[in-house]
Order: sequence, then structure tokens, then C-alpha cells
Amino acid sequence: MQEAYDYSPDSVIIMGHSLGSHVSGFAGKSLNGSVGVIIGLDPAGPLFLEALPGSRLNATDAQYVQAIHTNAKMFGVDYNLADDDFWVNDGSVQPGCDNVFELIMCSHNRSFILMAESINDDNFYGVECDSYSDYLDGECANNTELRMGSLIYNTSSTGVFYLNTSSTYPYALGDIYGDYDE
Repeated sequence: MQEAYDYSPDSVIIMGHSLGSHVSGFAGKSLNGSVGVIIGLDPAGPLFLEALPGSRLNATDAQYVQAIHTNAKMFGVDYNLADDDFWVNDGSVQPGCDNVFELIMCSHNRSFILMAESINDDNFYGVECDSYSDYLDGECANNTELRMGSLIYNTSSTGVFYLNTSSTYPYALGDIYGDYDE
């Protein structure tokens, strides 16, 4: 694309789910981090839980990397690895994923369902916070809010963000503090 169409790598967005998140990171690494954006959708945990940054998706793989965590410690990683890490419902069991099969696959797959919803309704607001319990206790109400998903407004941001969702579509709960300003 770069040679044939004079298309700059910094205009490219690469998105991958699970193992595809790490593959996206390898693509970014091969271009020396010149890719514009990489979005990792519940980056795979098995075989990557102790992987070094050079062997998995990492914040240096693109100019901006976002990770959406929905199934940590099962099929997703349980650590931050992006410029902005969004921990949806603490990144573990997602509401509405009730039976044993759903606890695993439904929660893991919820990341790309949320991404799809964000394309049409960019209404997922994460709040920067030190922990999910602090988020639930309202201790982060005055902290930075950032939109999660497809429409990347702020590529200079870095942080750990928490948000809750509904158990059914539409999943986005909007700006829970009502003070988000672009």
C-alpha cells in the first residue's frame, strides 16, 4: 500500500481479536511502530500471560495502541499492555454471560461486539482509575474520561480506564458523570 498507493502507515488502523491482537502487534513491530493505531480486542491470555513486550501486543507497536479487556485470566491477558487499557466490567465476566459456556466465550467475544456497537454509537466512556473497586466506589468521578472504541479522538492519551456496560444491547451506558467534553 505504501509503495503502490503512497499511503502512509500512520493512516492505518489495525484491529485484532484475541490472538489477532498479538498478530496486530507483530504487524506494527514489522513497521517499526509507524502504524497509526492498533486496537486489541481482549488480547489472548493463554501462552501470553508471561510474554515479554517483544513477544506480544505492546504500546510501542503503533503510534497509539488501545486494548479492550473483557475476559482477563481466562482467554484474555490480565495486565495492561497498551497506551490506553479499557477494563470493561473489570475485564472479567461480562453481564448477560450466565452459563458456563457463556462465562468463557461470551465474555471473550464481547470485546468485538462492543467494538461493533462503538462504530454506530460511540457512547462508551471509560474513567481513568487505579482500580475497579475505586471506580465502583465513585472515587474516580473527577478523573479523565475517554471514549473507548472505534472513533479515536485522543491518541496522546495514556492510562487505565474502567467502565460498566448493560447486560444486553445496547451495551453502552453513556457518560455516567455527564461531564465529558471533547
